[in-house]
Amino acid sequence: MSNPNQLDSAEAAREQIDDPEGGSTWFFSLAGVVIFVATVLVISSMYFSSAHNAELTRVIDVPVTELVNARQAQKAKLAEYGNYTIQLPGEGTKPGPTITKLRIPIDTAMQVVGAELSGAQVSSSSGTGGASK
Repeated sequence: MSNPNQLDSAEAAREQIDDPEGGSTWFFSLAGVVIFVATVLVISSMYFSSAHNAELTRVIDVPVTELVNARQAQKAKLAEYGNYTIQLPGEGTKPGPTITKLRIPIDTAMQVVGAELSGAQVSSSSGTGGASK
């Protein structure tokens, strides 16, 4: 026959293994997940903030002198009259024809295009851009 004390000790062991209160397990599990997610978010925020700050210290925002000078030269060309030539491609080894074109200031060009689109003629006086029909 089996000993009745052994059954009682087996039931007692089974009761000790089972969770006595499910609510506390859920609470600590959810609290642990929330704390873990918050920790990951804080650490990733700190990392990306420091990476952004390191990038800002490495990138110096100094204008390149060559680019500034080139832009000023281009703006000066837009404000003055001048000529330029274009070499068109030819057939085979023969060079193509050379075309000389007139460059006019951008303000005058806008007046000419505006007058052409409106059907008016541009006056030859510089600066006023008066149009007559």
